[in-house]
Amino acid sequence: MADSMKKRITALLLAVVAVLTCACSSQEPAAPEETVIEEETVEDTRHEEITILFTGNLMGEAKTEADFKAVSDRAEELRKSNILTDIVDCGNHVSAEGSGSLDVALSTLRAMRAAGYSHVVLNAGEFDFGIDGIRQMLAADGPVNMSCNFRYSGFEEDITKDVVRFDVTEIGSVRIGYVAVTDIAIQNSHGKYFIEDGRTAFSFCGRSSSFLADTIQGSINSCRSEGADIVIVVSGLRSGEVANIVDLAQQISDADAFICSYEGNSDPMDTVVLNGHNEEVPVGVVKGGLGTYGELKISPEGKITFAFK
Repeated sequence: MADSMKKRITALLLAVVAVLTCACSSQEPAAPEETVIEEETVEDTRHEEITILFTGNLMGEAKTEADFKAVSDRAEELRKSNILTDIVDCGNHVSAEGSGSLDVALSTLRAMRAAGYSHVVLNAGEFDFGIDGIRQMLAADGPVNMSCNFRYSGFEEDITKDVVRFDVTEIGSVRIGYVAVTDIAIQNSHGKYFIEDGRTAFSFCGRSSSFLADTIQGSINSCRSEGADIVIVVSGLRSGEVANIVDLAQQISDADAFICSYEGNSDPMDTVVLNGHNEEVPVGVVKGGLGTYGELKISPEGKITFAFK
């Protein structure tokens, strides 16, 4: 009896083992887990193509919108090719000799605005009409008047507070910072206008290029702090009597390009200099006069090159 019971229990256990073995063998083996590799996201830093047209030393030759036809037509041609554009002037756009009167000079500013100019530099020619002339130019419906180094130290009305030292403007998706520089040699050529109550009340940040460079650097830094992607120094240094554009570019850092205009029949110049951080920075100098202009081209990748007409 005991043997019979023992055999039954053994048989029952063998049956359970068989069932379990069959169930396990019927299950498919689990597939190994696949390793998921996340693709690295590369930010697209490209932007629209931009061209900034620049003129200088017109010396009152251009008085009406029609006189700016060459540069405005070029701007329109570029826009039709889906290239964003802006137009600036390096200074000396008016003068007592060329404009003839302050009223004509003010008309020139309004014509520049109509032709598409956004910013102009106050330089020697603009001071031909004295401090009161500058005051009226600032109030005229023209482009933004700029100078980062025009300072007042007197006790009367400070007109320099209405002069823009730097400006950050959006062109498409790019924030362009403009820093304008007045030729400090103006203190020699127009000194009579800067006297108030027997003392010099207006200055242009010293007679040394190093002091001027420090002043420009401050405005460049301000552009960067306001989010400028590209900073361009627009200069009215005509003769380089005290400082020239190349010397300044070598002392300054964090500007992406320098543009300038020489007076007379000087040939345009396109060069590269090492800046204060030993980095290459492009410098473009346009020939002065009516009908001529430079083109500062910014590629979608941010490369800057020049062309001249």
